[in-house]
Amino acid sequence: MSWPNVAVLRQSLRSLREAMAYPPAMAEPFEVTKTVYSVLDFLEWQRQGTLNLRPYFQRNSVWTPKAKSQLIDTFLRGWPVPIIFLQMKTDPGTLRNIRHVVDGQQRLRTILAYLDIDSLPDADESDHFTVLRSHNREYGGMSFSALPQNIKERLIQTELSVHVLPTSMPDAELLQIFARLNSTGLRLNFQELRNAKYHGEFKQFAYDLSYEQLDRWREWETFTPHDIATMDDVEFTSELIYLALHGVSAKSKSTLDRMYEDFDDEFRFADAVLERLRLAFGIVDDLVRPDKSGRQLRRFRQQGWLYSLFALALAERFGAPLLEQPADPDMSNIEGIGPRTLHKLLTAAHDRLESLSDLPDDLQKALRGAATDRSSRIARVNFLMGRVKAAKDSDG
Repeated sequence: MSWPNVAVLRQSLRSLREAMAYPPAMAEPFEVTKTVYSVLDFLEWQRQGTLNLRPYFQRNSVWTPKAKSQLIDTFLRGWPVPIIFLQMKTDPGTLRNIRHVVDGQQRLRTILAYLDIDSLPDADESDHFTVLRSHNREYGGMSFSALPQNIKERLIQTELSVHVLPTSMPDAELLQIFARLNSTGLRLNFQELRNAKYHGEFKQFAYDLSYEQLDRWREWETFTPHDIATMDDVEFTSELIYLALHGVSAKSKSTLDRMYEDFDDEFRFADAVLERLRLAFGIVDDLVRPDKSGRQLRRFRQQGWLYSLFALALAERFGAPLLEQPADPDMSNIEGIGPRTLHKLLTAAHDRLESLSDLPDDLQKALRGAATDRSSRIARVNFLMGRVKAAKDSDG
């Protein structure tokens, strides 16, 4: 498909800028046709030359092999994908109807490359990929041709929701729609940015672990529905993974980013971390649930204190972190004290927190400052550790 006349393109872009700056009065809405097409429909159109994946306003394909793998895994699992936006126009040279992809180019290019790389006349090295085992253990490493026949048939018959924009829609409005579809107008938080950037083994591990604990997040009321929607639970889970590996640390964007980067291709500590954190989740759940009298340690369900509980639970069961010997701070005196003593420790600490004026100076300072500084986290852990001796003595 050739580019439009440069003068026309410039005028369209100028119209777009003007429309964005000075929105026009409400006009009669365009009629959008809402329908579904199968993956096979798109493949046939591409083979026939009646699908334009890259109209002049579309960017080049920028998805990584990991992002493409994750999309194919989504198809293999039968999960929904976002709506595709098309506009039908007649090519005056061939008198054929051409379907121009307004939104969904990279999704369609990915599935077409997986099904039939030869259907893409401009295919390059970046279009060659396969599903990663970290995304799908059953079909990871398989090409489309190697999939079981029933899976291949299910894949090509998958229906995609499509909105077809009217042929008469002016380029300026089409460009405005494209701009809005590709910009929510909301600033993404750090975890949402990681979700967009990384598609490898570590990200999958962190998200799976957090989703596995969704009922607990809700029951503990640590995260609101909005927090979960913006992936705050996954970011906290990522901090717990770092805790299991390295011990107590500050919450640091650069540290979490580096962990996602370092383990994107392979997270070789996955099994060990999963074992530790699943056990820690169980211990913490027992600690913050109501006891026989109905009493709850609600304060410890807050993120600042919950992080400290996980530090204690990991130390009680496993001693030092996986990759740091010895641990800092030293929590060796808590190893093996048992859940009964640990619960006594926390109950006493919870009672002590009712009177903030009687707390140690470093803890008072920590409670007034940011709960995610390393010094603040260590102060909280040390305060809880300081109750260990009292709990042990009362047990003896």
